[in-house]
Amino acid sequence: IRTNIAQQIAAVGCMPVLVAAAIAIVAWFLLQQSDRANGSVVTAGTIYRELLGAEAARSDYLNTAASRRAAQAVRFDAHTGEARRQLDALADATEDDALEGAVSETRRILDRYTTQMEELKAVTEQNDALIGAMAQQAALLIDITDAARQRQNLANLGYAETVADSDRRLSLHRDVLDNARSIYAALAGLWRHEAARLSQGAGQTQGGGATSRNADSHDTGVLMLRLSNSAEALEEALERAAAAEGRGSRGPKRIVAAVSQVSGALMNGGDIRDSAQELEKRIDQILNVYGTAYAATLNEVTELTAHAVSANETEQQAQGVTIAVLKLAHSTADAVGNRDIGATIALIADGAAVEEQIARIALPPLVRGGMMSAVAGWRDSLDKVRDGLSIQDLMIAQMDGDAKEMASGASALNDIFRSNAETIGAFLRSALVLGATAGLLLAIAGAFYAARSITRPLDRLQRQMVHLAGNPLTGDIVDTGRQDEVGAMARSVQHFVTEIAQRETALHEAKNQAEEATRAKSSFLAVMS
Repeated sequence: IRTNIAQQIAAVGCMPVLVAAAIAIVAWFLLQQSDRANGSVVTAGTIYRELLGAEAARSDYLNTAASRRAAQAVRFDAHTGEARRQLDALADATEDDALEGAVSETRRILDRYTTQMEELKAVTEQNDALIGAMAQQAALLIDITDAARQRQNLANLGYAETVADSDRRLSLHRDVLDNARSIYAALAGLWRHEAARLSQGAGQTQGGGATSRNADSHDTGVLMLRLSNSAEALEEALERAAAAEGRGSRGPKRIVAAVSQVSGALMNGGDIRDSAQELEKRIDQILNVYGTAYAATLNEVTELTAHAVSANETEQQAQGVTIAVLKLAHSTADAVGNRDIGATIALIADGAAVEEQIARIALPPLVRGGMMSAVAGWRDSLDKVRDGLSIQDLMIAQMDGDAKEMASGASALNDIFRSNAETIGAFLRSALVLGATAGLLLAIAGAFYAARSITRPLDRLQRQMVHLAGNPLTGDIVDTGRQDEVGAMARSVQHFVTEIAQRETALHEAKNQAEEATRAKSSFLAVMS
């Protein structure tokens, strides 16, 4: 069964459309694969970025202050949660067993990484609690030390006030003793003068003179003036001493009165021995009383000075402990912040040195015990922090290895999916080029075949018609059995040729008949003539 020309032309016209449709279907499928591959590339890149963000959050968690760690932990959980969701999406999108295995391995490492982070958070929170306890212990130690130093400072102030008061009393006692000794010296001079006067009196009875009496009178006046001035000064010193001791006024000036008795007896030329001896007794009593008080006050001042010096040394030592504790607290913060285990070991030794320093300070046992207990607790906490830092370092090393492995796996997945996307893209381009080329060649071939299927029968029909034009009776027209337009034309030509042949035959028979009739007529006429 042959197709007609319209069907062939339609087939030739539809062929590019069918090829284009096939190319479109293939391209759609390949584009779907390309979109999935590109989506997987984007997902792998997102996983890589989220893993880097998680590592940065972990680093910030370790390096930030304890009060801000919670925000970094939330940030870490957000990054790892998003990376986990993207890995699940990537596993659902891939159909390659090897890629599914790589994604599953990365997911397994990520789960281990998050578990390690939880353990790291627990150790870090324990260290933070220990560091907080250390800060409280250091603050307690500083408070105890400051309290001890303030007590020593108050004691020093008390010592200073007591020493100042004792020094005032010592000065008053010294004035009393000095004036009493001055009276004593004046009395001694008076006794010598009286002995000389008596010896001179004995000589004058034998033949003395007026000049000697005038000299004696001048010396006596000088001695009495000295004695009187010393008595007044002694009375004033005694009044000041009594006022300083809170004993009020001493009443009558007995020393001045006793000196007046001696002066009166001396001026009247009488015997001064009784009054002078009475004055000496009073002066001896004052010297004994105030000499003993002076010695006691002097010893008190010496002891108070020694206590003040010791208290000042204690205050300086307590202040030194405070400074040492502040330095230890600062150094501890730096060492813990830098996770320097060697520095923490050295700080533990420094804490022992501070403890020894406290033991040497002259403090009340209760205060010293509280300070040493605070230092011992601080050292114990720091030792536990050091152990925590060691555990942290091990965990960080493990997490760094896992992070590196995850980043490498995510980067490899990204490269693989990118390569797949590029391969699919290249295949899509090649398929489009090849499909378009094949469609074009097929269309050309179809058009050539359709043209040949039309022109060849027509050429053959044309040659037969030319041949039959010379002699319609020479043969039949071919291709009359075709069911297409060419067959119809061949049948029409065949019918036309048959009609012509039949007419030619009828004409030839008529001609023959006419010729035979002419011959018969001629024969008849010939016969008739």
